[in-house]
Formats: sequence, structure tokens, C-alpha cells
Amino acid sequence: MERVYPSNGDNGAGRDRSQPRARILAARSLEGPPPANDNPVPAGRRLKRLAVMVFVTLGAVLGIAATVVSMLH
Repeated sequence: MERVYPSNGDNGAGRDRSQPRARILAARSLEGPPPANDNPVPAGRRLKRLAVMVFVTLGAVLGIAATVVSMLH
């Protein structure tokens, strides 16, 4: 989420949004290997969670569509 700073009166006129703002990396990322993931998710569980999310999303979309269709008839 981008932070909103107080306006300096520029109103965004001089800002070039064609290039995203450079990410500032933590200093510790430059020294040694990255820290190990403390909470790895097994591939099977990740796949199952993805499948559940897909079905929940499809169910919600179909439910909304059915509601709209029933209201139109």
C-alpha cells in the first residue's frame, strides 16, 4: 500500500508515473543468503488451497449471476 504524503502544492504535475518507484531493499539482504522461510507450505496444500479459492470464487460469481438473472425475469 502506497503511503500518502501531505501535498506540496505540486498536485502531482511533475511526477512521472511511467516508471514505478524503486524498491528499497533491507540492508541484510546484501549480506549472505536470504533467511529461510519459517513457514513453508507443502506443494499439495498450496494446490488444495488454490483449488478451494477457485471454487469459492466461481461459486460467488455464479451466485451473483443467478441472483441478477432471477431479478431480471
